[in-house]
Amino acid sequence: MNIFDCIFDGCSLKIQNTNIKVPEADKHILKEHGYTDKKIKFGIRPENVQDQQQLSKPEEASPFDIKVRADELLTT
Repeated sequence: MNIFDCIFDGCSLKIQNTNIKVPEADKHILKEHGYTDKKIKFGIRPENVQDQQQLSKPEEASPFDIKVRADELLTT
């Protein structure tokens, strides 16, 4: 998992110059627990990152550019 420092602005997570949409149910939880405008940790699992063109609902995506610095060859 890749962990990033971010700020929840009440609608999205701000990671440097990137905004990640937060689903409505999760927004409610974050707001209820007082995380609005506070620094929090956000984790992204590499297996959950997808090419936007391959998504079934691309309008729900939060696209951002990434650079792969290392990769691990897995065998079955």
